[in-house]
Formats: sequence, structure tokens, C-alpha cells
Amino acid sequence: MLRMGSQTTSADEVATASTEDPAGPGVVLRVVEGLADPQSDRPEQGAFVRTTNFLMTDLERSSRLWEREPARMAEAMERHDSLVTATVERAGGWLLKTKGEGDSAFALFPSAGAMSAAAVDLQRRVEATAWPTAQPLRLRVVLATGDVHHRDGDVYGLAVCRAARVRGLARGGEIVVTAAAAALVVDRPPAGTALVDRGTHRLAGLTRPEHVHSLEWRSREPQGRVRVLMRRPSRRISTPWPGSERVDDRGGTG
Repeated sequence: MLRMGSQTTSADEVATASTEDPAGPGVVLRVVEGLADPQSDRPEQGAFVRTTNFLMTDLERSSRLWEREPARMAEAMERHDSLVTATVERAGGWLLKTKGEGDSAFALFPSAGAMSAAAVDLQRRVEATAWPTAQPLRLRVVLATGDVHHRDGDVYGLAVCRAARVRGLARGGEIVVTAAAAALVVDRPPAGTALVDRGTHRLAGLTRPEHVHSLEWRSREPQGRVRVLMRRPSRRISTPWPGSERVDDRGGTG
């Protein structure tokens, strides 16, 4: 049973239950599969812990761009923010505007499928955009699933910290995926993509290593051949990213 205010709701009723959002009159908060509806204006209020699908982004070398081209970078960030917001909402997600360092984004999704589709769509749109800066913006994205602490429209917890560390493994233009999220994405990856094993990595400040995958969305082969390759199980790639610390099968690093 799920208790919503003074009303007790059965699991079968969760998908259609609704309640008034105390944040403002006339705003309805819908609950979908136990998650606050990403399409509502605000997430569920109060404090609770819930398994959540979320996407985090940041821009590669943005500090350098701000230093060299502040005016053009300001214009680029307006385009970036509009693009991210539209892409997240198109996929049924909800953008958590209070998260990030100014050039990053944090979004919640009702399913891993919606989350991964949004990530691929976002990378493709960023790559196709004509940016006003001398160098195009390059986005790093991590997909994660975990128990997240929600409080008054913001999120916290170890799952968020781990995702941020995994995001740091990515280069601009890449989508990296935590172990929990990969277990959900692997059976139904977005069309034209492949989930590739990137090995197990130690994360700064955290005890447990993370088994990381990347969601490859660029086609490097003639299009007809790519479609065949993408249907096959992903191949383990033993070489980690340059500068990262990989853990071998015996617990050592290499």
C-alpha cells in the first residue's frame, strides 16, 4: 500500500492516483509507477527515499571556453539550456533545475528506456547544433539508477555521488552508464546504439568500485552494416579510458 497524505492507495491504483501539489493552486501531482511524474511542475514534496532513474550532464572544458569567449559562451549556454530542457521533456523526463554547477543538468525519468533515449537524442542534437563558440560544446552524460533521497524538490545520496564520479570517466560526446542502469538498458537499448562494457573502475572517495558501460550512439561503419552489429551482444572492451584506474578480475588495478 502507498500512503499519500491521509489517503491509502493500493499498488494497482498508483498509476492513476493524483493529489494537489501544495506548491501552488491548481497544480496536480501525478504518481507513475511509484515515482513523481516527471512531467508535473514540481516533484513530490517532503522527504523520502525512492529508486530513481536519473541523467546527469556536464560540459567538457567549459571553464576554458568561459575564459576565452565569455560573450559567445553566454549565448551558447542559452542554446544549451533550451536544448536540454526540450529534449528531457520530449522524453517524458523532469529537469531538476537546482542541480548542477551552471553548465550541467540533472533530470529524472519514469523509466530507464526513457532516460537512455533522452541521452542519445541529446548527444545527437548537441553534435548537430551550430555553436557560436570557436570550439563546439561537447557534453558528457551519465545514466544512473539507484536509491535517491528526495527532499523538497531536490535529490541527494550515495547514488548521486557515485553517478557524478562515473560521469567524470567520460569524454565529451560520450554516454556512460552505471551498473544498475546498464542492467535495465541492456535488453532494450535505443535504436542504433550498443551498450559496451568498459570494465570496473575505482571511484575517487568511494570504497566500492563500479562496473561501467558506455552507450555507443555514433555509427562508425556503413549504415547497413551497423544495424547488424548493433543487434549482437556487446563485446567486452578491456582497455579503460586514459587516466582512469581499472580493477582487474583479481581485485588489483591496471
